[in-house]
Parts: sequence; structure tokens; C-alpha cells
Amino acid sequence: MAEKITTEECTRQVRRMGNLFGLLYYHFAKTLVDKLGDERGKELILKAVRSYGVERGTVIRDKVLAAGLDLTLENFFKFQRLPSLGWEVDEEGVTYCCYAEPWIERGEVELGKLYCEIDFAKIEGYNPKIRMNRVSTILDGEVYCKYAYDEGE
Repeated sequence: MAEKITTEECTRQVRRMGNLFGLLYYHFAKTLVDKLGDERGKELILKAVRSYGVERGTVIRDKVLAAGLDLTLENFFKFQRLPSLGWEVDEEGVTYCCYAEPWIERGEVELGKLYCEIDFAKIEGYNPKIRMNRVSTILDGEVYCKYAYDEGE
């Protein structure tokens, strides 16, 4: 019989995995910048992050359309299927991001911000008519990662 674990333990494990992902991203990004220089390294990081984000957005778009639904922001969030454990979110935005922790600890928030461009790329791949603006980010020392959206016409 499988062992049952608590929600708290699941959250701890998801956060640990998120921290490890953030650390892996940090090492890839830092290596590119160290080897290729700031400008070229960051250019390639953004290219990879955007490519990944657009692909994820396209997959979400395809699932929404296959369900016979419109490409609304509400449906984007319904179908993106991110873990509900590990991050802390309230009505204002994200208050804890497990990816950000290793970037902050190493003083590399600027490299971390490059990864955060994935959010814009996902929306672009999903529905380029939706506009998104970053209102605040934990990486700038704010309480929230918060975005504003405009679904256009």
C-alpha cells in the first residue's frame, strides 16, 4: 500500500523541486553570460526562454480550442496546469516563487528576470491579442509578482 503524505510535505517537495530547477537555470544562464559575455549570453537566454514559453502557450491554446472554448485569459489560467502547491498566491499575485529563491540567494536577480520573460511568451503563444504588463516582481524586492492584462477586442 502506498504511503500517504501531508499537503505540507507535498508543498515542501514541490518547493524543493522548484528551487532545484531555479538553480539549474541559474547555472545555465551564468555559464552563457560568463562564456559569451553579458550581451550575447543574455540574448541567447532570452531566445531559449521565449521559445520555451511560446511552445507552452501554443500547447495551452491547442487544448483550449480542442475543448471548444474561446482563447480568453480565464481559459488560459484554467488550462495552464501549473502545480497548485509550492507557490504562494493570493488575490494580489504571487507572494512566494520557489524558482526565485536561488537567484536571490546568489545575488543574480537580473538573470532570474530573464526567465520571468516566459510569462509574456506563454501569453504570446496562447493568444497574441492579450496584452500583459508586469506591475511588480519579487525579484525587485516587492511583495508580489503581479501582472495586469488586457484582452483587447
